[in-house]
Amino acid sequence: MLEYLHCSIEKKIEGRKYMRRKFSIKYFLYFLMCIFLLNGCIGKNEKTAKKEQINPAFIAEGIRRISIKKEDRVIFDVEYKEDNSELPYLFWKIHDPYNIPLSIDTERLLELFNKLVDLQISMKEISNDDTTKYKEEIIAEIYLEFNQLNNDKKEGSFKAEADSMTTICISRYNEKYYAYYKSDPTKLFDINSYDIESILNTKAFDIILKITPVIELSKVKQIVVEREGVKKEWTGKENHMDDVLSAFMSVFATDEYTGEYPTGEIICTVDYLGYNKKDDLNVNYYSYDENSVVVVVDKKALFMANKKDLYEALKLIE
Repeated sequence: MLEYLHCSIEKKIEGRKYMRRKFSIKYFLYFLMCIFLLNGCIGKNEKTAKKEQINPAFIAEGIRRISIKKEDRVIFDVEYKEDNSELPYLFWKIHDPYNIPLSIDTERLLELFNKLVDLQISMKEISNDDTTKYKEEIIAEIYLEFNQLNNDKKEGSFKAEADSMTTICISRYNEKYYAYYKSDPTKLFDINSYDIESILNTKAFDIILKITPVIELSKVKQIVVEREGVKKEWTGKENHMDDVLSAFMSVFATDEYTGEYPTGEIICTVDYLGYNKKDDLNVNYYSYDENSVVVVVDKKALFMANKKDLYEALKLIE
């Protein structure tokens, strides 16, 4: 059963300060697994060749990947991919622009998928001999992997592995939006401006839970925290490693960081050392201003966070 998580988890945690003191990984994971719901399930993962559909048809719950590209730049790329993770909600991967362990806000992702379904339903084919002029200004491409609806039957939509794919090209002409499928560019469609603008204005930050980064405790052998030149190490449950992980996972991202790579004071460095080298993760918290820090994950300056939350986390692990 695929369990879709609500973004309200951050609000529930932030709204109760005492939870920062009693917040353990077990309760955190229980929260994530219990705050859910999207009607439907994803079945067993079976590898299938993806067919490029000429007449794509899908439901929101049947989409397994979305990649939006504007001006030759990928805005975000999210994919459902089962792996050896013990946490099913981590099967949704965000490849771009972050490419670090994060948890997708599947409630928001489902909203986006429903907008895509609405867009497809509202598409009206244009019966015009010359459609070339409508395609001259391509402003975006939306790549989808999904399970094709067959005779409007939804049962096949819940397979883990997508069986189909399509690319929707979005163009603009005289302030109106048009679309065509890359698999059949001879057909041009008139589309609803509100629907497509809502889709294209979605940012990667909108569809992630603001926990940065998401770490699987079962894959962590040791946590090393360095502050003001002093290192402290935690190894194993008997050494309260789960409490340390909980403390730092409660330092929520407040916004994306879009500035130059930070060069100021590093308040602390956290190294998560995995049983496998590929699971190692380095996080630096740079002072930004009086109230904020920049979160740098594996040398990628990605997010802003509240400085007060960081100091509270450090206090919890003293």
